[in-house]
Amino acid sequence: MNVEHEGFQESRWGDMCVSMAAEATRRCAQSYDLYVQMFSELVDLKVGGLPADIRARAIARAERWDYLSAEGRAKVQQELADGGYCSHGLDRACCPVGCGDQ
Repeated sequence: MNVEHEGFQESRWGDMCVSMAAEATRRCAQSYDLYVQMFSELVDLKVGGLPADIRARAIARAERWDYLSAEGRAKVQQELADGGYCSHGLDRACCPVGCGDQ
């Protein structure tokens, strides 16, 4: 079934995910954890206003590109902090953003 809802076209969702994944890849500085956070936030912005059933299907497809729910992202951030890593998933002393300088 191909669903359209106020500008959202399920038939184009895969292409949109590829585009969002590429954007997150460009911005993540090769940090997987940062990529997941950025990609997932982009997906959340795109699907936020959709009906629950369409949103769930879109998110299920986005998982192919490692989408993680807000709760899952919060858990990862806590695990990183507990392990002594910065929010970018890097050793604080090696983070190019300067997390170790704080």
